[in-house]
Amino acid sequence: MGANSHCYGVNMSSDNIWHSVNDPQTEASVLESLVGEAEKHLPLLRRLAEHPRLPAAALQALSEHDDCEVRAAVAANESASLELLSKLIRDSSADVRYCLAESYTLPTNLLAILLEDENPYVSHRARTTLRRQEVHVVATIPVNRNDSGADRACGSA
Repeated sequence: MGANSHCYGVNMSSDNIWHSVNDPQTEASVLESLVGEAEKHLPLLRRLAEHPRLPAAALQALSEHDDCEVRAAVAANESASLELLSKLIRDSSADVRYCLAESYTLPTNLLAILLEDENPYVSHRARTTLRRQEVHVVATIPVNRNDSGADRACGSA
């Protein structure tokens, strides 16, 4: 990508492009137009794949990219659909599957699939994530002592 690039009808410098990609408020249409511009610039494409406002169609296209780090960035995108994540669970790259295995937002049924992954690092990471999710769920359950009777058992009325 040259020093200046034409994006969304505007001539943008490299600094402006990086600023747009890193700005969480950048409009989806701008991000989508940058995907084609970034095809030859993998670090920028990877960052675009992580952006929470990247449209679903662009995420879908990037989930099939040749570069496994681009696909891993899609897997890390919190806006990725369950359908897309379900597809990436079976990605040929262990790096992509590992990225999913370490996600605390991935549903447990998808993490359970990764428990049986052929790569021991992926399966171990999925197991660790599931354990930590369980601890987090237990730790966030509100305790109301008055309803449990614990206060009365200790002699308080």
